[in-house]
Amino acid sequence: MFLSYFIHFALDLAAQATEQAHFKDWWWKVQLGKCYYRLGLYREAEKQFRSALNQQEMVDTYLYLAKVYQRLDQPITALNLFKQGLDHFPGEVTLLTGIARIHEAMNNITSATEYYKDVLKQDNTHVEAIACIGSNHFYTDQPEIALRFYRRLLQMGVYNCQLYNNLALCCFYAQQYDMTLSSFERALALVANDEELADVWYNVGHVAVGIGDLTLAYQSFKLALAFNNDHAEAYNNLAVLELRRGHIQQSKALLQTAASLAPHMYEPHFNLSILSEKIGDLQSSYNAAQKSEDAFPEHVDTQQLLKQLRQHFSEL
Repeated sequence: MFLSYFIHFALDLAAQATEQAHFKDWWWKVQLGKCYYRLGLYREAEKQFRSALNQQEMVDTYLYLAKVYQRLDQPITALNLFKQGLDHFPGEVTLLTGIARIHEAMNNITSATEYYKDVLKQDNTHVEAIACIGSNHFYTDQPEIALRFYRRLLQMGVYNCQLYNNLALCCFYAQQYDMTLSSFERALALVANDEELADVWYNVGHVAVGIGDLTLAYQSFKLALAFNNDHAEAYNNLAVLELRRGHIQQSKALLQTAASLAPHMYEPHFNLSILSEKIGDLQSSYNAAQKSEDAFPEHVDTQQLLKQLRQHFSEL
């Protein structure tokens, strides 16, 4: 309430100042655009930022205008704007970072990594770029290389839950088991909120499954759900463990919850399809397998299961 009042007050002040400057002062136009942006009037903010850029090329104005286009769900326009800004300010780190973030949001990880590398050429202490390149190496099955980037962050004095969480996973997949649990312990000590706590316990459970300690895995996934009741991955993995214990109904309920929380994930749909097929509910199995295929069309096991079910239906 009070914040909205102050924004309106600032808007009136910026509008009067712009008028007094005969609409030729780019700085006041930027302030006017900021007010419109905070009020959710994105098209009005766009006009002001565009007008300011026509009068004076400034990096901040490009950044504010790109934020407007991202709010309007126009990432390609924002990308073109950043590239236009790089023509006037070659090698500007904030513009390169903006491009990398948009590519990352669009799941174009390869392009995002290339731009983050360009960022590091300009600023080799850029924390976000180092972390994102390390993450990309981890997800492309190069945990040893990812470790180098995360250790670089430690050398730079970055200490937070996410870093130690990622470091623990890298150590595990790089078979440096002595560092895995100690990194998780530090992550738990530095945790800032329940969501981070849930992610750490989920990863502990994931590592426990990897080393065959299913009791620890079960307890870890339970703790993850205790701190974040919407953690779809934890529901899915807990369902698999419940099924191993012979608790079919509990497993089915957990998989249905995971599928409803994260319909974009193929694992809950596929696991639910397998479970339904085993208990003889072939129609539910087929429906779940189709959803798995929609989420991940290249999944070979889903394709094979669908083929078996279709063959069975054709024989009826």
